Amino acid sequence: MKNRATWEFSHKYIGKLWFRLGFLLIPFTVIPMLFVIGNAENVVAAVGLIVSFVNTVTLIVPVFFTEKALNKAFDKDGNRKAE
Repeated sequence: MKNRATWEFSHKYIGKLWFRLGFLLIPFTVIPMLFVIGNAENVVAAVGLIVSFVNTVTLIVPVFFTEKALNKAFDKDGNRKAE
């Protein structure tokens, strides 16, 4: 959040990552839940909790890649580095 350029860069970068990851996460979200249809409430809740945890971790990891890309593209003051 140094300036508008870094803000837009980071949002565009992580947005692309999250979009791709969203498609990759669909089967890992839907398939386990299909296996627990009709099971006891606590089983569905446990599987749902695990799926939610995996999804959350998967969507947090790109933050580190975004920070790395920001450091590569901008200096510490938020000025774009020469390419």
